[in-house]
This record gives sequence, C-alpha cells and structure tokens, in this order.
Amino acid sequence: MAELIRQPELMKRAQDEVRGCVRSKGEAEESDLHQLHFFKCVVKETMRLHPPAPLLIPRETMQHFKLNGYDILPKTWMYVNAWAIGRDPNSWGRPHVFDPQRFMHDSMEANGHDSKM
Repeated sequence: MAELIRQPELMKRAQDEVRGCVRSKGEAEESDLHQLHFFKCVVKETMRLHPPAPLLIPRETMQHFKLNGYDILPKTWMYVNAWAIGRDPNSWGRPHVFDPQRFMHDSMEANGHDSKM
C-alpha cells in the first residue's frame, strides 16, 4: 500500500480495475484473477521490491564447486538474498523504482497461490 500511496495514479488504476471486476458481485473471487491484469502486476512488483522473506531458506551444498572464483566446499550453508535479487540492476531496469508496468507483458503467471518469481 505504501508504494501505491506514493503514486496515486497507480492506486486509482488498480482500484478502478478491481471495482470494475467486482461491481455487481460485491467481492472478488479467485476466478476473477484472470481479469485483474494490472492488479496482478502490482502484486508482482510489490513482491519484487518487498519480498516477505528477504533471505530465502538456507541450503546446504552437496559437493565442491566454484562460485565467482570462490571455492565452496560440501556441507556449506548458502543463503539466497531475495531482497538483492529484486534490486539487481543486471536483471531489472530502474530496480529501485516501483513500476508495475514492467510486468504487463510478462509471460510469468502464478498458478493458484504459487509465485514463479
């Protein structure tokens, strides 16, 4: 919500989309999600910038390997920094800007409650 409060035009667009979808029913249902294109982009962009778990579940390496010139030994605990991935300028244009539009033509889709980010 904080990101949308800073950009009222985006908030209005998301609100209008949701209201247009649920106007006659009074509430949104999971079956309505296919109609909420911009709203889904807002959710994806929010998850990119503000992941609920900044560090993902640690993993233990099974074998020796090299990573960016470093030797990683078996049984080393590795953490994936989801927060940094979502702000990586090599992966995202203007990574610190909240821009749901970046997902408008994205082929990544969520199935049910799963995210493929």
